[in-house]
Amino acid sequence: MEGAEFVVVESVEACGLHFGGGDEMQVVMDGSAAHAAILAVFLGIFITGFFIHHVWLKSNYMATASIWRPEAEMDFLWLVGGQFVIAAAFTMIWLRIAIGGAAMICAVVCFFVGLLCAGNLLIVYAVQPIEHHVIMKWIIAGIVQGMVFGIIAFSACKPSKPLS
Repeated sequence: MEGAEFVVVESVEACGLHFGGGDEMQVVMDGSAAHAAILAVFLGIFITGFFIHHVWLKSNYMATASIWRPEAEMDFLWLVGGQFVIAAAFTMIWLRIAIGGAAMICAVVCFFVGLLCAGNLLIVYAVQPIEHHVIMKWIIAGIVQGMVFGIIAFSACKPSKPLS
């Protein structure tokens, strides 16, 4: 197991993360590596969000226009701010949990992050008048996005060696 710990530290350090000494696992980040990963995931959210909501789901939104804000009242800065918060939180969780693992471990972790978000969408469906097919598309897209963001984060901070 000692070899595995070395690989984790080596992999984490390749991404700009360094563990402090002692029994406490303090993580000190090289800001540039973490910022690059956050920016990459944010761009992934922004681009996939455009295709999901402005291409794939546009007709669904138009058919249910009465439950949404009019486009003129939508605040793009709040939307982008929310996407950035998601990117930062996702990346920091991913860096803490999955950085030492192989690509498949990262994909599984990210699948479950997407699934975690899907649970909230089921609650939204229970309390808001949103069509079930819209919610199902959001769930599918969220799980796929979670896995895509994992690939983006993995690529931005690719470990030097996977855990065995």
